[in-house]
Amino acid sequence: MFQRERTHELTSGDGNALTERLAELQFHRLHRAFEADTYYSDGTRIRQRNGYAEITRTAAAAEHHHITGVTHLTAKVVLLSGDQAVAAHELLSALGLDYLVRVQKVRTVFQHVQETITVTVDELTDLQRCFAETKVTASTMTNARQRLAAAEHSLGLSHCRIEPRPYPELVLAHLAAHNSEPAKAGERPWTAVP
Repeated sequence: MFQRERTHELTSGDGNALTERLAELQFHRLHRAFEADTYYSDGTRIRQRNGYAEITRTAAAAEHHHITGVTHLTAKVVLLSGDQAVAAHELLSALGLDYLVRVQKVRTVFQHVQETITVTVDELTDLQRCFAETKVTASTMTNARQRLAAAEHSLGLSHCRIEPRPYPELVLAHLAAHNSEPAKAGERPWTAVP
């Protein structure tokens, strides 16, 4: 199975229109929660939400396709209870990992009732900006591309600006623009460690 996903930035009013459209197209809301993702060096992230926490380390596989530019990523996830998150932050610091940036968001996840299409709406609280990520799964890459384009069109996202940058990069740019010191400039662990 192949997955394709793309993120669009929503402008004011787009969020309400998207929510209405999702209901019309038979998407149901899976959950809505405040999430805080704390990024550290070495491709490590701690995610916290509603009594749940996880540590994720993303690494690039040895293979990098030089023609398409595709790097295969692997992620190792350790699930924690919410009260273990503080200890996890202390552990990563004690291991010498550097704190880079924290991304805070209100995340709402919608799933289509019959098809393998997920739409995640993220309201980044520090940026006062809203994004919608559409993710589809299909048996071939060509079919996944076609399904993604069709889903975006039916959801009314085709007119919205595509946002290719990951959220940590957006927050770091925001901090730099407002003369706040980013945690550690130059490192981008969310793109994976080679």
